[in-house]
Amino acid sequence: MVWQDLLLDRWIDQPTLGRALAIVLDVEQQNLLVVDDVADPTLAVAGAKVLAERTRRRGQFPLQLSVYVRDEAVWRRVEGFDETVRLVRELCALLRSSCLITGDAQDPEEDFLIRPTGDILRVTLDDDELTVVASEPFEAVAARP
Repeated sequence: MVWQDLLLDRWIDQPTLGRALAIVLDVEQQNLLVVDDVADPTLAVAGAKVLAERTRRRGQFPLQLSVYVRDEAVWRRVEGFDETVRLVRELCALLRSSCLITGDAQDPEEDFLIRPTGDILRVTLDDDELTVVASEPFEAVAARP
């Protein structure tokens, strides 16, 4: 099950990502695998409760991190937009990196930037360049009538 496709504002090595994801998702590090290609036929994923794939992108967010949850108990802990935001805030703080996520199922076209400080901005992106062209605090969005 795809938990989230995260776009981070810097490239991060596999061990650092693995440690941070294990903490945030509350899984033992040996049950989490960070790879550069999930289609690699030599990849041994047996026993991995979480599989994360790094992909290089151009633009302001060079790291796309696709996170696949392969365990029902972990999935129950991480599902829901509010929980996703809480977990991504923690991940951003651990990695000292900003992260772009999409909105929930009710508004999947919205994009949000979560900073290492925990601040959340609703952002407008230039889709061709994957750069932020406008932003406003998320609280301002939530307070609208």
